[in-house]
Amino acid sequence: MDTRPLGIDIGYFSGKASEYNWAKLPAEVRFVLPGLGWGTWADPDGPAFVAGIEGVHRFWASWFFPYAHMAPRDQVAAWLKQPRPTHFPIFVDYERSRYYGTIPSASHLLECWHRLEDATGEAAGGYSRKNLIDANLATMSTEDLNLRWWWLAQYGPTGAEDTRAIILPLRIRRDRVLFHQTSDTVPPFPGFLTHVPPPDHLDRDRWVGVMPIEQFAGIPNPPVPLPLEDRVFRLEQEAIAHDWVLS
Repeated sequence: MDTRPLGIDIGYFSGKASEYNWAKLPAEVRFVLPGLGWGTWADPDGPAFVAGIEGVHRFWASWFFPYAHMAPRDQVAAWLKQPRPTHFPIFVDYERSRYYGTIPSASHLLECWHRLEDATGEAAGGYSRKNLIDANLATMSTEDLNLRWWWLAQYGPTGAEDTRAIILPLRIRRDRVLFHQTSDTVPPFPGFLTHVPPPDHLDRDRWVGVMPIEQFAGIPNPPVPLPLEDRVFRLEQEAIAHDWVLS
């Protein structure tokens, strides 16, 4: 039995906001991760999704899907029109577009993160899977990878959750991983999705943060730390101002 706190990820892909009966969300579901935008499209149901989640007193974080051919500036500007989570980061969904067959570059993803962080004052997050991160983000520095939070996909058999410990991508620290998407094939909870016909699956996720979910959610999401060279420069400037000897 998987005892890690359970969550789900949802969005327009599995029904409009009006097609979710939040009263039927089982008590065991502790958090919800709604997708609120793709490219420069911000889901007009975004506020309704968030209102439903908050109405049943669940933690939540939003995620957005970037397209490689669209400027990060324009995409992030659209995403920032949506409600902003208070417990967890805003995640950028880093995977290949099924429609265009493309995936953003490492620099494209990094710019999306920087723009989100400049606007919110908080560290952003990334959703992806080990093979995509290892293959496509090799040019991103280890420091930049670990300045953000991660939500990693790792699936088990069809129709069941993957109960294994998360397998880390190269260079990503375990303490930077918050969520594990454990399945994309498990059936929905009875009565929760009222779409006719109902979808045949509802994604499942587990909290895998190194601290309890309530503890993490009770701490404001911190700003992204400054890069090492900036921290060293500031320390040197402080030392000069106080006539400290560094050598």
